[in-house]
Amino acid sequence: MTLAQSNARPAAAGRLSWHAPLAATVLTALTALMALTGCATSPQHLALISAGHTGCAVSDNQVSEVQTHLAGVTWVSTCQGQRWRCSAVAASDQGLSGSCAPAR
Repeated sequence: MTLAQSNARPAAAGRLSWHAPLAATVLTALTALMALTGCATSPQHLALISAGHTGCAVSDNQVSEVQTHLAGVTWVSTCQGQRWRCSAVAASDQGLSGSCAPAR
C-alpha cells in the first residue's frame, strides 16, 4: 500500500460518515416532494382524506382551494353544505397524513 492509498481511506470514510445522514435527508425531502406533486394531491385522494374527518362519503366531499406548500397541502372540502378546512403533511413512509376542521 502506498502512502497516497493509506491517506485516502480515512478521508473517504470521514466524508461518508456525514454524507449518509445528508443523503437520507435529501431522499426524505424528495419523497415528500414527489408525494405532494403526484397523485397524492389529486382531488380524489384529498376527498378520501377528508371523508375520515367530515363523516361524509368520499363521493360527497367536493374538494376546492387546493394549495401545495413546501411541507404539505391545504384544501377546502365541502360536504352536505358544510365547509371543512383541511391540511396534510407528507410523511415519507406513510404518504400524506391529514386532518380537517370546520371552516370559519
